[in-house]
Amino acid sequence: MYECPTRILITKQRPKTKPLKQLLFISSLAGYVPSSKSPFGDYFAAKYGVRGLWRTIRFIDTTALPFDLRSNSICPTWVRTPLLGDALATYLEKNGHAICEVSEVVEVVMRVACDEEVAGRAVCVVPGGKSFDLEDDPRGADAGKVLYEKMKEEVCGPGVNEAYSLDQWFTE
Repeated sequence: MYECPTRILITKQRPKTKPLKQLLFISSLAGYVPSSKSPFGDYFAAKYGVRGLWRTIRFIDTTALPFDLRSNSICPTWVRTPLLGDALATYLEKNGHAICEVSEVVEVVMRVACDEEVAGRAVCVVPGGKSFDLEDDPRGADAGKVLYEKMKEEVCGPGVNEAYSLDQWFTE
């Protein structure tokens, strides 16, 4: 049996009347933090767009469809890939940003993809098995509550709060 330490909010179990399909969106934490100080504004905007599309269809009425649909969003921090490059990875680590390995993202993707009860959730992937449900819903203040707490705990690295001036965006 595949196990993953990631804690994810499980939705209520639904009666199975139709086959269940899934859309899994790959977004980024960049879709959740302000980009005013980032040179990657276009990337942040694109990931915010992925987040918006996911939020629009995550609870879509499937009455007219021949299948039920669930959707989830995977939102990693920086991930060590060829796209990131060695120079940028070194700069980010030097400035306190946490960088995930691809295997950590795959672990969360497998957990979400294989568990049919996980639906409508956005999961932030961070290094060291500390991934968490962003609670991107009204109860979680559209991820604001959890994200602020995790940033204070420096789960995404101590440089993230300073780099994105999160204190000016999230006030207690």
